[in-house]
This record gives sequence, structure tokens and C-alpha cells, in this order.
Amino acid sequence: MNDILILQAKIDLALESLNFDAWEMIDEGRTDDIIKQIELVKQHLNTHDQTALNAIKANAVMDHVNHIIGAYEAGFVDTPKLDLSQLYRVAQVHVKDGYGMDFPMLNEVWGEALAEELKGGEA
Repeated sequence: MNDILILQAKIDLALESLNFDAWEMIDEGRTDDIIKQIELVKQHLNTHDQTALNAIKANAVMDHVNHIIGAYEAGFVDTPKLDLSQLYRVAQVHVKDGYGMDFPMLNEVWGEALAEELKGGEA
């Protein structure tokens, strides 16, 4: 778990440096130091611990499954059995609510015929 926190801190630091919007306010002599720090962060990100990344991915999958179970328990999902279109939709809502990311509708990604088939309808 400590590896995950360290990796997350590295990612946060890198993102903060990339989103820094006051570069023009930095003293020219300090710019080289900041660039060196960013390069060090990039090196750390490039030499990440695969175990920590796998743990983050595994936690994301389990969080998604637990989100589905919670949706059923709270009454947002009528049955404990899901078809693939419902699974896609739950994932889409989970990503939007949890991470603020929009993903296209199932039919936009896979086409109308397959989307209908995944709902249990005729292709």
C-alpha cells in the first residue's frame, strides 16, 4: 500500500508541474532548476514499480465491481444479473461520477446492432 501512495505522490507532483500556470513569474535562473526537477519526476515515473501499478489497476477493477454491487443494494439496479450493455452503462456512470470523465454510449463505440444484441435483443 505504501508503494501505491508513493507512486500516486509522484504522479500528482508530475501533474502539478505540468499544470503550473505561472512559469513567466519564475526567475530565469531558477528555470533550469525547475526543469531538472521535472526531468527527475519523469525519470521516476518511467521507472515505476510494476507491482504498485498492478495494485492500482486491481483496486480500480474491484472498486468498479463493488460500485455495481452497491448500485444493486441501493436499488439503482433491479437484478443482481447484468447484461453487457448494463455493465457498460454502470462503468460509464462510475467513471463519470468518480473521475469526471465522459465516455461515449455503447452504440457509438460498438454500433447499433451489437449494442442491441448486448441488451439481449435480436441483432
